[in-house]
Amino acid sequence: MKIPRFVPGVGAFQPNTREARTLILLHELAHLIRGKDGRWLIPDDGGDPSQSRQSTVEAKCGTQIRAFAYPREAIASISVPLR
Repeated sequence: MKIPRFVPGVGAFQPNTREARTLILLHELAHLIRGKDGRWLIPDDGGDPSQSRQSTVEAKCGTQIRAFAYPREAIASISVPLR
């Protein structure tokens, strides 16, 4: 098996990290959840990577996603509750 020289990040996160995995999971879940208006939170990207990158998951949840990498004490100043 040939190992690729470059593994792209996921959003602003390094590949193969908790943050990357969390972003992927939340992004995919958003494809399966309808908002109050009945529309999908994230429409199907149709295999278009540029449309996938326009997802607002990282913009809306980035602070919480980053919290996975740090101890609770280090992020106590974040105003959004983690629970």
